[in-house]
Amino acid sequence: LSLTVSDAETEARIGEIKKDYSTESFESLFGNGGIDYPAWKEALQKRLLLEKVIARDVNAKIQVTDGEAEHYFKNNRKTYVSARRVRVAQIVIRDRDRAEGILKRLKAGEDFGKLARAVSIGPEAERGGDLGFFERGMMPEAIDRVVFSLPVGKLSSVVRSPYGFHVFKVLEKDAARGRKFTEVKEWVRTDLQKAKEAEAYKHWIEGLRATAVIQIKRPLPDDTALQPAKKEAPPMAAEKH
Repeated sequence: LSLTVSDAETEARIGEIKKDYSTESFESLFGNGGIDYPAWKEALQKRLLLEKVIARDVNAKIQVTDGEAEHYFKNNRKTYVSARRVRVAQIVIRDRDRAEGILKRLKAGEDFGKLARAVSIGPEAERGGDLGFFERGMMPEAIDRVVFSLPVGKLSSVVRSPYGFHVFKVLEKDAARGRKFTEVKEWVRTDLQKAKEAEAYKHWIEGLRATAVIQIKRPLPDDTALQPAKKEAPPMAAEKH
């Protein structure tokens, strides 16, 4: 069966691309002598068609067995190690001076959870400020740097972020640990599927290149046109008698 790309499919992909831009910035790509929209859309349709061809002729032929997945897991255990995690509670408010005052009250012995419920503007305030567990990289760097260096039970100083001014308390820490295959089986299968698809795509492209027929649409110049032009001899000076 021949493959085609419908207008609806093209418009759906354009809609996905637009999500990464504001309306103004997306439209500006095609204005003022920039990208030609019809040509860009045509190239996008060709890309979508290529994706369908690859899905049918390459990816659909790939299977991953449980045995292959387990073997892949054993050879790549470090990839599936559980990251170091911390469980943190926070109080966040908009004013630095007030945050400093709250920190003093906490150091004086007030209960963190009760104070969080009373004054924090975060959605987790009703849980006593408990953010749950998170891994490094899930929070802004300024917050990561503080909470991953704090001992359990200790309070941070006031930390500024785009959300306001925070006081953190580390409730628990989990060290990195190895996972069992059964815990990450679907993750491993997905990784192996992608690896096999990449390898199959590479061989597919190599096969296309090996069997490609190159056609030259314009006539070749004749041999004389490929030779350097001969220089004419300079005119002889007239003999003097």
